[in-house]
Amino acid sequence: MQRRALLAGLLLGTLAGCGRNTGFRAEPVPAFELPHLGKAGMWSSREFGRAAVLNFWATWCGPCRQEMDSLERLHLALQDSGIAVIGISVDRDARNAEEFILARKLTFPNLHDPESALAARALQVRVLPTTFVISNAGNIVERVERAEDWAAPRMRERILELVQRRAS
Repeated sequence: MQRRALLAGLLLGTLAGCGRNTGFRAEPVPAFELPHLGKAGMWSSREFGRAAVLNFWATWCGPCRQEMDSLERLHLALQDSGIAVIGISVDRDARNAEEFILARKLTFPNLHDPESALAARALQVRVLPTTFVISNAGNIVERVERAEDWAAPRMRERILELVQRRAS
């Protein structure tokens, strides 16, 4: 009975967006180009000239919605450090994501990946939210498969440490 309860808890935790930190992946972010949400134009991975926090989210994902305000605070705290915060919505309908961004007054760039070409196919995102910390060289240095308080001092320190330690 305890084993069944434990397995059910693990499954529910994963479905709710609680995942594990899978650590360093020694590979670059794949090349991609996605449309901006809420404004015209495309954003290309060629624009990775600096470190970034890349967050995959959806409006229907409760943990994603909960962490967005902390990503905004992280963006404001890091904007002078050279580290970008970029959201990527996997909502099928861009209007849902755009309305959410406007309602929350989010100022960090958000892109749209409605077919999950980048999320599911290229980066193997299976849990939302999933966040990648990217080095200046465009390499993935951390993968976090759960919601976090990204504005917490320990998270900001961790991001800065990862980017500095694994700058290549």
